[in-house]
Amino acid sequence: MNDDRPLPAVPASPSPLRRVAVVGAGPRGIAITERLSAAAGTDAWQGGLELHLVDPDVGRGGAVWRADQSPVLLMNTATCQTTMYPDPSCTPCLPVGHRRTLADFLSTEGYAPADIAPRAAHGRYLTAVLDQAERDAAASGGRLTIIRHAVTAVDVTGAPDGPQTVHLASGESIDVDAVALALGHLATGPSPRSHRAADLAARHGLVHLPSANPLEVDYAALLGRERVAVQGMGLNFYDAIGMLTEVAGGRFDDDPSAPSGLRYVAGGREPQLVVGSRTGMVYRPKPDLRPAMPAVYEPRVLTDAVVDELARRPGGLEHERDTLPLLVAELSDALGRAGFTALTDEAAIMRLLFPLGRKSVAIDDAHRRTRAILREAVAAAGDPDPAWVLVFEVLTALRIRINALADRGAFTTGSYTRDIDGFLKNAFASWASGPPLLRARQALALEEAGLLVFTGPGFALGFDESARRFTVHAGEGPTYRCDAVLEAHLPGVDLERYTSPLIRAWRARGEVEPAILPSAHGDEPLVTGSIDVTSDGTLIGADRTRYPRRLLVGVPVSAAQPGSAITAEPGTSPQLLRYAEHTAIALARHAGALDADALPSPETAASRALAAAAARGGADAAPGTAVPEDAEAEDVPWAMQIVVLRDKKDLAADVDVAAAAARAVVGLLDDERAAPGGPWHDAVTRWTRHGRIRKLVRRADGKRWSDVQELPGLTATIEADRLIAGPAAARAFPPAPVRPLPHALDKLQVGGTTFERAEEGRCRDALVTIEVSPLIEITSGKLVAQVAHAAQRAFDLVPAAVRDAWRAQGFAVRVTRPDAATWAEGGRPVSITDAGFTELDGPTETTRARW
Repeated sequence: MNDDRPLPAVPASPSPLRRVAVVGAGPRGIAITERLSAAAGTDAWQGGLELHLVDPDVGRGGAVWRADQSPVLLMNTATCQTTMYPDPSCTPCLPVGHRRTLADFLSTEGYAPADIAPRAAHGRYLTAVLDQAERDAAASGGRLTIIRHAVTAVDVTGAPDGPQTVHLASGESIDVDAVALALGHLATGPSPRSHRAADLAARHGLVHLPSANPLEVDYAALLGRERVAVQGMGLNFYDAIGMLTEVAGGRFDDDPSAPSGLRYVAGGREPQLVVGSRTGMVYRPKPDLRPAMPAVYEPRVLTDAVVDELARRPGGLEHERDTLPLLVAELSDALGRAGFTALTDEAAIMRLLFPLGRKSVAIDDAHRRTRAILREAVAAAGDPDPAWVLVFEVLTALRIRINALADRGAFTTGSYTRDIDGFLKNAFASWASGPPLLRARQALALEEAGLLVFTGPGFALGFDESARRFTVHAGEGPTYRCDAVLEAHLPGVDLERYTSPLIRAWRARGEVEPAILPSAHGDEPLVTGSIDVTSDGTLIGADRTRYPRRLLVGVPVSAAQPGSAITAEPGTSPQLLRYAEHTAIALARHAGALDADALPSPETAASRALAAAAARGGADAAPGTAVPEDAEAEDVPWAMQIVVLRDKKDLAADVDVAAAAARAVVGLLDDERAAPGGPWHDAVTRWTRHGRIRKLVRRADGKRWSDVQELPGLTATIEADRLIAGPAAARAFPPAPVRPLPHALDKLQVGGTTFERAEEGRCRDALVTIEVSPLIEITSGKLVAQVAHAAQRAFDLVPAAVRDAWRAQGFAVRVTRPDAATWAEGGRPVSITDAGFTELDGPTETTRARW
């Protein structure tokens, strides 16, 4: 998603210190530093500025990506999916002097773009980016000086509207004009359950390892133990496998006869791992897509335009009713178009998404079923199976759209808590955020060696006082006695439990509070563990005081910045890089070092970058980024013109006219002239590229109706029925700029298009039914456009077999106005919401489609 916030409107200090600080030197902190270095080279820069970069691991890539860590810990993305430099998809205001991605950086070490590299390699890349920023700063002739502090920041103090003081663990302090906290996952104190487990372990000579960065976990403490209860089946679980087998001295040998393809040779002191979680979802490995990554999947059902429609829907979204059918439809459409028809029905898709069921309840034979899922996933990801890869790509794209809806508060609080945060995010992650294939094969090899047991969902940790052992069970499954517990998950986002001395100091003074997400839908607000900040990262205190000189980015403020990924993928408008530039500009302005008014707007910058890329033949254009054919022409919106026949002597029914228009629109889109190589293809592609399917309805009769038949387009008709209404006809034209228009179209009126109202159209045996909301009153022209929208979305969505049958019917549609009770049931795969700029008062659902 593009960042449409305005640049930070912050005044410079009256007498600026001309010093700023960034606390945190991982990806976010380095990105802010790089953007400040870029800003220092612009004409908008004024004077000199000191940047103090504070982090115990500064110059090593930060705590997670330390360049000196074990190569056993792997990245979770391909090298080509990480960059530290903005591309046109970010619409940067500041210049981008470098383009080296992680893939470029590691190519000299023999890594291909689709390879998975060790985290230490990413740490080296981050270090190189920071070094480059320092070189650029040094070349600026004193405009920017970067000073490293390899120490922890323990407090930040200062009046809300005045300079800030960064206090360091060394006892030193730095007075600055403003400070950015670029934070990742912060350490937390134990939860009550974790505290009880730690206490039991201490009293009975057992081991308890709480959730933490894998680099900070003492895996050697587990050696020699009989059995370890492992809480969590996500990425930290897979990290634990790598680290534990390394400290044990074991190894994985190739063994083609084993289901995993590996045989584990034990070091001799490995414990058996009993693994489970609340949902029981084991993360599937990412498919091995070497030597090159495929193009990013662009949804045809849950498009950005549909996301906009859903986000504006009054009353809030219920996932089960409103978005789950769209996810199923998207997968069905994608699989059907690719020829995997056996996987397109809803039951098959639900089995793919939720193989252990859709509720977090214990299941029978959990170990065998989980092992089967992982074996199937390893085989499909390693080959790789085309259907498997397609599901992975579709779900990766759908997760972005669902996150966008969550970011905009589109779901009701209950549905977000129960369905999205409580289940769907984990289901998505189990498909789209899985480990490298190697790590999943290693997990299977441990299972084959008898060192790994799955409990499935409903994992419950208890304690047997008589045996003085922890117990693990799930439902009616077997009970395992364990002499150690490993919490294999990252620390949660929880302000109350953060152990950071800086955050604790703010809490003691009331300068920080948890974020509460108010409901836009009348239900209860959602209390989060996230730190409360404004949309631009400004800290908000307990008394609602704002601290504009303290800017926060990253995981601890995830309520305001949801989906805070710890890397940035090229061509996806990554949040990490957009917030980094925003924050860098704000810091420099507070210090009086940047006149942001002299910078080009993001839109101008983006247009220039895209135009430059196009001039170079698109070589530097981001993958998946559309390059406008003519940047100036983008100022004129595009639309599909629809002309309807209005015979005043024999008026048609409004629903029949709408049905004719729907047939004309879908027929045009399906016409061979709109196919690749056809004369309409480029226009249709440009119009549908971002889901902006605007339609303008005009009316004509007599000679004017005859005149427009001479223009390229497609006409659909519904014959008259004297007992019901007159003939209905509509002609759709290939999309084009709304001006200038051919004279025959330009002289036709848009307003005043009125027909006889009817409750149901005459095409009652059509495969596709379009329902018009009984809760609204709209003109016939608006009705035509909304029904045509719904038909177009149905055309995008229906399975291939249904589309073929529909084509045989001439894309006939049944248009009906259901009663209020039927409308309230909802659950249709297509829903159209009008933005409310003309006839309707605000965003309003107008039509639905089913088949």
